[in-house]
Amino acid sequence: MSMNYREVGEPHSGGRYAEGINIVNATVQDLEKKGLLPDRFPSIEIETLAHEAWRLDQLKAEVEKQVLRYQEFGFPKRLKMTNEKFKDQIMDLVTLPQEKYKGRFDIPVIVPGSRMWLSQQYRSLGFDQSDRELSYFETSDYGGYKTPRNPSLVWMQDGRKYFGRYPSHLFMNTDPNFSEEDERVANIYDGVGLMVARPDLLKDHSVFLPGTTADYGPGLGYMILLKLNKEGRPALTMSNKNKYDLMGSGIATCGR
Repeated sequence: MSMNYREVGEPHSGGRYAEGINIVNATVQDLEKKGLLPDRFPSIEIETLAHEAWRLDQLKAEVEKQVLRYQEFGFPKRLKMTNEKFKDQIMDLVTLPQEKYKGRFDIPVIVPGSRMWLSQQYRSLGFDQSDRELSYFETSDYGGYKTPRNPSLVWMQDGRKYFGRYPSHLFMNTDPNFSEEDERVANIYDGVGLMVARPDLLKDHSVFLPGTTADYGPGLGYMILLKLNKEGRPALTMSNKNKYDLMGSGIATCGR
């Protein structure tokens, strides 16, 4: 699947930014009709399997693949575990998703947990990021979720459900597709697992992780955005709440 600007062209209503979003969308569509706006990213194939197609053997195979990637990145060693013990602990988590997740959270993601420093986790994946920046982040979302210390299995959608949306629309419950009862915004730890499960995802679109924020003082709030930098490397960046880069970005969320 390839993302292009046409997918952000649907009208928005409600919220303080609706008028501005619609102006931008209209401009984008006009430029595209004139052939002045190429696709932002090349077309790539992203492996996925619909919820209804998951069988237990398929799910185990997918989780084993993620375990292997974590082993290649050196996570077991940093957690002071053998590869075998690490695999056994994670495979014990394998269980089919809840029926209500069908068509909503179709990506099984192993999140390594908070025992390991965030800087180590992202550096192990080859991300360009600052240890100093990571020290400011709060990792509880507005629903009070806190990432477990040990690995967990989380069902996610990778941002395409909320492509081109403002994160604030989810927080204020103004997006009709967001259900606070069984859905939460993804945080910085979930992002690690998503990048392991879908290593080529950022070639398609950038990913907001609004469940993690950094607060430098009144009016200086930031959210996490995973994207490719100018050199084509994956980067963990901070996006000012008042200056979101919506073009080519989606908000990742998880089932509760």
